[in-house]
Amino acid sequence: MKRTLKIRPNASEPIPCPPHLSDEARKLWESLSPSLTESGSLTTATTAAFEVYCTAFSDWRTHTAAVQTQGALIKNAAGFAQQHPSVSIARAAGETVRKFAKQFGFASSKSKPANKPASTLTVSDEIRVTVVRFPDRNALMLRYIDPITGKQRHRTARTVVMREAERAGAKWEAELREGRYCGSRITWAEFRQRYEDEVLASLAVSTDCKVQGVFNAVERYINPQRLANLTADRLSVFQSKLRDAKLAESTIGPMLAHLRAALQWAVRMKMLASLPTMEKPKRAKGGKMMKGRPITGEEFDRMLSKVTNLVGDSRAAAWTHYLRGLWLSGLRLRESLDLWWDRDDRLCVVLGGKYPMLRIPAELEKGNKDRLLPIAPEFAEFLLATPEAKRTGPVFTLTPQRQHAKPMGEWRVGRLVSAIGEAAGVKVSTDAKGKVKFASAHDLRRSFGT
Repeated sequence: MKRTLKIRPNASEPIPCPPHLSDEARKLWESLSPSLTESGSLTTATTAAFEVYCTAFSDWRTHTAAVQTQGALIKNAAGFAQQHPSVSIARAAGETVRKFAKQFGFASSKSKPANKPASTLTVSDEIRVTVVRFPDRNALMLRYIDPITGKQRHRTARTVVMREAERAGAKWEAELREGRYCGSRITWAEFRQRYEDEVLASLAVSTDCKVQGVFNAVERYINPQRLANLTADRLSVFQSKLRDAKLAESTIGPMLAHLRAALQWAVRMKMLASLPTMEKPKRAKGGKMMKGRPITGEEFDRMLSKVTNLVGDSRAAAWTHYLRGLWLSGLRLRESLDLWWDRDDRLCVVLGGKYPMLRIPAELEKGNKDRLLPIAPEFAEFLLATPEAKRTGPVFTLTPQRQHAKPMGEWRVGRLVSAIGEAAGVKVSTDAKGKVKFASAHDLRRSFGT
């Protein structure tokens, strides 16, 4: 029996749009499907892929608009700043759009990508390496003029024989023309966009926010137009500006570490020829490593005795419970306010196993992995004292003084803990100007395990 193939009556007729697509995705389908069908890119075999492309484009546009309207950071229920969910959704949708765009010929390999490293730009034909002799050098030198900046670049030929120097120059010129040239054309904005898409997208949200803050500070204080503008001199000015802004050396250090990591990645991607020198902040002679110190048990009892005076009778029990939790857990202020009994997507207490544990979701962890960590026995006993019926919601609930006020955020809670320390007269340090620092939430953390 002879088999027959069913052929559509009109092969150039556009494939109809699936009815379940959103309005934005439908508009894109209807605008592109005629030309794609005519070119043969859109067939019954590629319909599903094109559907994914249109849906991803719709998601990208929707969530990008949400970020532009509402901002990249929002406040959560505890009053902390966190990344808007639409940021990661838009980023993932954009990656999908780029991936499927190649399949349908929207990103032709013949065209030059906008974010292509400067090492592959068409500048190689302008590079000419010549051999020169300097009166103060024994060896011959190789030289070429950077076609972007117009500056001369030199390196030694490691020989005094002209023929050998010419061979070395020809080899270097060939390397430069083969794409190993690290020019200075790439802009700071292009570098930042690539780093956000290719590196920060895979890191924890907290790390993403910290690096974004560093990049914002770079733009605010030295505003580099090109990545190559980040020279050792400019980075030294950047450190000076941070100190003028009254930032502590303990804050400047991590900021420079994030910036160094980003520039090291740029070197590996051939965006920079070399890593600029970056001086590490040094502690002043006689300066202290810590701004505070661990407090003693007697000092902690004094703080507890002042809770009622600061927060009132109605809130004293909750605040005493909170201070004991900080004392026994070693948690940071932010972590303590974001600790939950029953939410797997947040920092969460797990009491059902053999040993009490602390679950850290991947998005809150530097290694971007879900982790279970053991809890100190004293803190576990403290948690188990809470009746099972009350083990819902946040572990620590600190109500504001006014009935309809917003939930207390990290800043307000920290200020009140410090006020309790001051009322108890618990001094932890005195600076060079004689200013006294009283016990804070971080000093309670320092006391953990001592």
